[in-house]
Amino acid sequence: MTAKTIWPIVALALLCTDMAFAEAQATKPVITLGSAKTAISSTLQRSPQERAGSVITVVDDGGQLIYLERSDGAASGMVDASIKKAKSAALYGFSTKALEQQIVQGHPGFQNLPDILPIEGGVPVVINGQLAGAVGVAGGASVDDGAFAEKIAAALKTGN
Repeated sequence: MTAKTIWPIVALALLCTDMAFAEAQATKPVITLGSAKTAISSTLQRSPQERAGSVITVVDDGGQLIYLERSDGAASGMVDASIKKAKSAALYGFSTKALEQQIVQGHPGFQNLPDILPIEGGVPVVINGQLAGAVGVAGGASVDDGAFAEKIAAALKTGN
């Protein structure tokens, strides 16, 4: 093959790849900075008492930080706990409560997964059947952190 015949083939292959990538990007749900702020703000307006002493984290489907909010009075260690809860839920696709329950039920191997904090308060965000990211809440009782994370995740799913 000569250069004249290869270049059109390469150009066509690149165009097809670019079009397929653009289509995948258009259909994949994404949590934006704006949607994270809006979801947290709307949830806090409905339940302001849940904010006291808490850290709220929103991550993308790869566990990378999108937004973090730390309330006044939240212990500094809760920042890392919130991030790890969110990252655990995003990387494995199920809640940290479910991970915690698996360990309690005699499956200790779950505690050895990388980047995991199996304590209630991390919730995946699934939009249109696809994992878009996760929410982590730390600073209160585990059950309260989990309930608050669920409310924020629900707001992210519906866009409120």
